[in-house]
Amino acid sequence: MATEIRLEGALLNRAINDYDISKIQSATNKSDVESLWGKITDWFCGTRKEEAKKALFDVIHNDNPDRKIECFNQLRDMVSPAYKDKFTYKITEVNDNLFTVNLLITDILSIENLSTTGKSIDITSAVSHSLDGVMNRGDFNLEQLKKDATRFTYTLNSKLYKHGFLTELELEKITVNMPKAQKKSLDVIASQTGVIAIKNGIHELGYGMSFVGTPELQSISISTKKDDVVKVELNLIQNHLNERFDIYKQSLPDAKYPCLSMKANIDIDNKGNYYIREIKVSHPGID
Repeated sequence: MATEIRLEGALLNRAINDYDISKIQSATNKSDVESLWGKITDWFCGTRKEEAKKALFDVIHNDNPDRKIECFNQLRDMVSPAYKDKFTYKITEVNDNLFTVNLLITDILSIENLSTTGKSIDITSAVSHSLDGVMNRGDFNLEQLKKDATRFTYTLNSKLYKHGFLTELELEKITVNMPKAQKKSLDVIASQTGVIAIKNGIHELGYGMSFVGTPELQSISISTKKDDVVKVELNLIQNHLNERFDIYKQSLPDAKYPCLSMKANIDIDNKGNYYIREIKVSHPGID
């Protein structure tokens, strides 16, 4: 997906023309962004102006999306308090730990469709106790899993079942030969019981990476292997508008990121033992 750069407004409301945009996009040195810098130079204290100008150049010109985001963060950190609200962003898409980001300096500049993996933290060992605490809720008749099959998107051995299209018959086909202990563990890990436990464990860790409100359970994947191991992959996302996120923060003030993605990979053996291969939480890298 191509990145789009738009420059907005000007001194005395004079619009930046196509030549100006072309010049900035093809810039080879810092002086080529002077026309844009002139619009915001008063937003920064004198001792930080040169540093801010360099960051602005990279926001516009650097080809690395992560570098653009890093410099956008720098500009927002350096700008005078009265102008901080002009630096905003929007996540337009979250898919498999990949974020599509729009950056905005109000009335000045917008950069759209930046694709980034953001920043991740591996919490595999830190939240295992959260799952331990709910494993006794499993039922070998898969009662919770059957309920969730009508609510969420599942993938069984690479076959996709959209919301509500996974039937008990299809579920029975891949679980019929599983031992009861394995089914009981699957009933927890591949259902909202396990997802909620992991979400609670993430919140207890801190880091500001709390899932708040009603996150979207993007998908649950179940794969059966020849070694009798069942592999489960969970994908959870949240992407709240700032206004909605501010409401949720009233009850969870430590929550820091409106947009988060979580991926968990967990194996279950034929004795019902589970092994967390990875649980990773990501955010788009904008503080």
